[in-house]
Amino acid sequence: MERIFGFATSNGNLTAHGIYPYRKSLQLSGENAPVQCGFAYFKPQDDVILKRRPYHLDSVNFWEPLIHNNISMGIGKISSASNGQSLVNTCPFRYRNWYFAMMGKSRNISKINDWLIGSLPPYLKRNISGNTETEHVFHLFLSYLYDGGIINSWDYNPDSIASSLRGTLDTWKLFASDAGEDDIDAVIIAGNSRTLIAVSTGSNRLGMKKIDGITGECAYCRDKLFDEKPHQHPDFNGIYLLAEAGDTPGDHGLFTVNPDEIILFQENSFYSYPPPEKEISR
Repeated sequence: MERIFGFATSNGNLTAHGIYPYRKSLQLSGENAPVQCGFAYFKPQDDVILKRRPYHLDSVNFWEPLIHNNISMGIGKISSASNGQSLVNTCPFRYRNWYFAMMGKSRNISKINDWLIGSLPPYLKRNISGNTETEHVFHLFLSYLYDGGIINSWDYNPDSIASSLRGTLDTWKLFASDAGEDDIDAVIIAGNSRTLIAVSTGSNRLGMKKIDGITGECAYCRDKLFDEKPHQHPDFNGIYLLAEAGDTPGDHGLFTVNPDEIILFQENSFYSYPPPEKEISR
């Protein structure tokens, strides 16, 4: 069992209202236990909170914090527990205000990790504390942010973040190709309290729900506030992202993101970056 999710909204006080239909994907118990998990979320004034649990848990509930807190963005992962899993190898990974989670991996992790770490500046190499491919790919992404001069910047264009993730994918796929792999099937979600960005290299893997106002009856208000008057939130917008191994986005009522299409949500605006067209050799 492996599941990755992310969300970003224009109003943290209404996040639970917007993703209420998908609340079960933030919870897990029963036959899928034991599990390990991690959840990074962002509160006002850039208050960043990271919770990672590499233990064998019988249940997980990441929905509960959204009910009681002003949380505008979050990234998480839930997976079957592995013997010997350590905290330093548990998603999401953090560097300053950036968080990163990934589902999937290459078949030649050791070799590709060596190539990935060889592509990093010294100060990023020193920051790697585990041995997962996810953490190495994260630091490759950070190196592209560094090259673009935006790793510590707050004033940046969304195109520059998308370009950094595109460069990360291209380099990682090149290394995989050199290691004899045709392609990599993975889902990446990253964020820094201002921007949520995601991509899936495989088909029918990453699901998305765009929230452009709650103009009908708000299901959360109806079920939780017990108010007979219908509630609407027309100015609320956001995005919810989910991928689960063995499931399709349609299984969760979500729209399918195309392979290698980069999805980005920043300052209450949605952006999509289709993959570049491949050159046809003659």
